[in-house]
Amino acid sequence: MSNTKSIEFQDIGSENSQNPTARKSFRVPLEKGGMTAEIDSIKFDVVDISFSGISISCGTQSPFMVSQEIKDCSLETPEGRISGLTGRVIHYTCGSDDDWHNGIQWVELDTESAGQIEDLVVRLKKVLLDADKGQD
Repeated sequence: MSNTKSIEFQDIGSENSQNPTARKSFRVPLEKGGMTAEIDSIKFDVVDISFSGISISCGTQSPFMVSQEIKDCSLETPEGRISGLTGRVIHYTCGSDDDWHNGIQWVELDTESAGQIEDLVVRLKKVLLDADKGQD
C-alpha cells in the first residue's frame, strides 16, 4: 500500500486557510453540455463554476497533473466566449459518474475576464436558486 495521502486530503490552496470544511465561493452546478472549457484545442464539459474556478469532466483518465498551469484556456458560455484565461489544476477526483473531474483555479485574470466570470456566476446562481424556490 502506498504512503501517499489520498488527493481528497491534500491542501488545495487558499480556500482551506480559514475553514477547511467550507469553500469560500459558491459553485454552480451545470448540466452536461451547458458550458465547455477549451484547453489545448480540446473541449471539456464544465461540471461546475465559481468566481475562483471551474471543475471539468475529463472522461476515464485525467490528462492533467495537480499544480499544472493551464494557459490560454477559454470558456464557451451561452452568452459567448471568454478567452485568454490562465488557471492551475488544484485537484482531480473521480466523480459519481466514473468520470475524472479536474478542479482548475483561475490565476492572473484580467479585469474584463474577471467581470465576465462574476456576471456569469451571479446570473447562473440566481437561475439555480429561483428554480429551487419553484420546487418548494
